[in-house]
Amino acid sequence: IIFILFMKNIHQLLLPTIFFATGFILNSCTKIIDMNVPEKEKKLVVNGVICPDSIICVNISKSLGILENNDQNVFINDAEVTIYEDDIKKEILRFLNDGDYTASFTPSQNKTYKIEVSHAVYTSVSATSYIPAKIPITIDTASGYNQSYGSGVLSCKLKFKDPANENNYYLMRVFDESHRHVYLSLSDNEPVVKEYGGDYLFTDNLIDGKEYILNFDLNSLYTYYKIVFYQITKDYYNYLVSYHNNNNSDDPFSEPVIVYSNIKNGYGIFSGYNKEEREIIIK
Repeated sequence: IIFILFMKNIHQLLLPTIFFATGFILNSCTKIIDMNVPEKEKKLVVNGVICPDSIICVNISKSLGILENNDQNVFINDAEVTIYEDDIKKEILRFLNDGDYTASFTPSQNKTYKIEVSHAVYTSVSATSYIPAKIPITIDTASGYNQSYGSGVLSCKLKFKDPANENNYYLMRVFDESHRHVYLSLSDNEPVVKEYGGDYLFTDNLIDGKEYILNFDLNSLYTYYKIVFYQITKDYYNYLVSYHNNNNSDDPFSEPVIVYSNIKNGYGIFSGYNKEEREIIIK
């Protein structure tokens, strides 16, 4: 190609020869290699995040091979799903549709739950989690102005007390009146919280046993906000961080991020959480 660019003044009769030579070189460098990609064993996928506010519901599906179409039906509608509370069998979940199975009860705080899923074709899977304690919060607000927004804002101070001498994991989400994720403007020197695609995740590594105030601004574009403050398990924290890191990688040459799973012999997440909610109405 460089040769052609620099020799534009050569008689056009030479161009067919050049193109022929170029095509010959390109064709001679092409080699078709047949690769035998081994089929990876398909496994059950369990997705269930449970809390005391709702009855237990999980979704069961199957994993796909690397060359399989993501549009095909992956739901498992004929599994047996059993739930245990503190190692005591509670019940077999009832099938609803599209891989969804439901229990008849809500989980309780500080209790442990185990799920077992069996199927005629796939290897049985299991997972264990618990419902962490609810963390009380208070929120103070004041009107202000944020230069990054270029408009008026509602400055918020969310205060909570971290339980001492234990590992705690937190998630905060904010929604508007249409239940859409709202992005916050955190303080520039915020040392604890990190944003992952609208999820604000953090641990108590720097605040163990302390009262902490989280400062952030809300755009005054909306008149209603719901702030949800979750205490989550370590499994759910690791799952969310790895999930967002996997989805938000813009570098095509970066190492792929393996999404965390706590499902034994399978994939997915089964975990508990607890939450506190506050509503803010701007008039």
